[in-house]
Amino acid sequence: MDDKGNSSASEMGAESDEDVTGRFVGVVKAHHVHLTRSAAGLVATRGNLSILDGWCGPVLTGGAVTIRNGGCGLVLAKGDVSIQNGGTRAIVAAGGATIARSPSSEWSLRRGLRSRRVGGCC
Repeated sequence: MDDKGNSSASEMGAESDEDVTGRFVGVVKAHHVHLTRSAAGLVATRGNLSILDGWCGPVLTGGAVTIRNGGCGLVLAKGDVSIQNGGTRAIVAAGGATIARSPSSEWSLRRGLRSRRVGGCC
């Protein structure tokens, strides 16, 4: 981390977990990544990514992505993608993708390109 609080987690091994809270980082590469009230450029994980009140650029992950009150760029995920009160540019997920503006309105896309609508959506 430099004297202004900016840092890059890119030199960290992909076997470690990275919790980023209240910071801006350029690149995050770790096994699991948790962004809380933070912003990041590229995020690459072997495991899962969770974003709470934060933002990041493109995401490449071997696990699931969970976003609450935040967003990111393009998402390429081997697992499920769940977004509540947030957004993303585009999603390519081997699992399912669920996007909800609130707990009562939800759009879901599962394997086989079947879609369903649950609750009343705008």
